[in-house]
Amino acid sequence: MNPFKIIILFLLINTNLSAQNSKAKHWVLGMELNVVDDDGRRPILAPKNFFNGLNFLPFPTAFSFEYYLKDNFSMELSESVNTYEVGEFVDGASNPKNIFFMALDFNAKYSFNSLYSSLSFSKKINWFDPYIMAGFGVTHRNAIVPTFNGGGGATFWVSKKIGINIQSMGKLSFSDKGSFYFQHLLGVKLKF
Repeated sequence: MNPFKIIILFLLINTNLSAQNSKAKHWVLGMELNVVDDDGRRPILAPKNFFNGLNFLPFPTAFSFEYYLKDNFSMELSESVNTYEVGEFVDGASNPKNIFFMALDFNAKYSFNSLYSSLSFSKKINWFDPYIMAGFGVTHRNAIVPTFNGGGGATFWVSKKIGINIQSMGKLSFSDKGSFYFQHLLGVKLKF
């Protein structure tokens, strides 16, 4: 059986079992600015000029829907759009025209809030919610390619329903038509 199908099957079974045992179910809607860090030229850990390869628009271009199955486990569906300007390096080559970027991702997230709170010497910390995430997605740049996603972030809850989110994620292409890139997000989360 295809490993991708096995992982999806595992996530669906685990989601169903978790949902039956949970009392902390709720939805979170996110609206964020996204910055795509993709210069296409360097190895993953090589040093770089930070501003080379950054692509962003000056308004919210990423939206997410997240469903909490338990206090520390959630599933997220997210969509983001962006543009690469003329001359930017994309997938190892300089592009001659503006390129439309779109990503659609499905990620599992694990929150460390309960672990972090248990290590603190005071009462439970509800305002700080760090997490890690992993999943799969599809990215359209010069071609449509599947990706494996991994990353982390934190939500700073300013009230019981509104939070400020910061997140960074690496996306590794399953195809030789795409390269590794980072996507960084900063925005607002609304819990309902």
